[in-house]
Amino acid sequence: MPVAVEKHALSELPLTVTLDDGDSPMPTMKLSELKQVEVSARISANGQAMPGDGDIASPAVRVALPAKSPV
Repeated sequence: MPVAVEKHALSELPLTVTLDDGDSPMPTMKLSELKQVEVSARISANGQAMPGDGDIASPAVRVALPAKSPV
C-alpha cells in the first residue's frame, strides 16, 4: 500500500521529488512514522494510478528513514 504518492507530467522529466506526510493517499498513514520504505517510480502508459500494460517502472529501492541522501 503506498504511503506517499506524487503525480507529474512526462514533460516535467527529469525532476527531483521530495516526499512527505502531505503526499499520503491515506491520512491515517504518515511517512514520518515509518522506519523504512520501498521507493519506486512508474511512467504510466495510460495516465492511470493502477499499473497497466505498457507502463515503465523502476525497481524498488529500500530506504531507511529519514533518508540521508537522494534515492
